[in-house]
Amino acid sequence: MREAFNALSITHPGQNNAPVTFSCGITTKEHAEDLANTDVSHCFKEADIALYAAKSSGRNAILHYENLELD
Repeated sequence: MREAFNALSITHPGQNNAPVTFSCGITTKEHAEDLANTDVSHCFKEADIALYAAKSSGRNAILHYENLELD
């Protein structure tokens, strides 16, 4: 997904035509029962944490919540 987005070569005119990058944070649940016992807002929170970690890592990244080293 990120590679397809980058192939579009979109630039940001307000930033001296700097390339627009794609960052994404994801979270997953392995089993249906994991999701059934999880408040969906918790999933959004995990994905949001991963998104901000992706942006902090220099952008143009996709990070999985379960792979983050959190304090």
